[in-house]
Amino acid sequence: MLMEEGRSAEPAKETMSTADQDNAGILQLQSHTMRQQDAELEELERSVTSTKVWQVTIALHLTLDADFNSTTILFKQQLVRRIVLV
Repeated sequence: MLMEEGRSAEPAKETMSTADQDNAGILQLQSHTMRQQDAELEELERSVTSTKVWQVTIALHLTLDADFNSTTILFKQQLVRRIVLV
């Protein structure tokens, strides 16, 4: 395998999990690793989705609180104006 400027890349070094494996064993290990990563990714997706639901819920709550407070302030101001006018 050639790398930049014509230098050859060294073959990948063996790991403890691949050292005693033949090609079929390495493919099986790769398949297992990919299934494990897929499961972890699904768990991460559920966590991110749950976090997003909480974020939207909190943002909606804060917006409703702000709207309620603004409405309450306007109502009080109008009430005070009516009392003063009476």
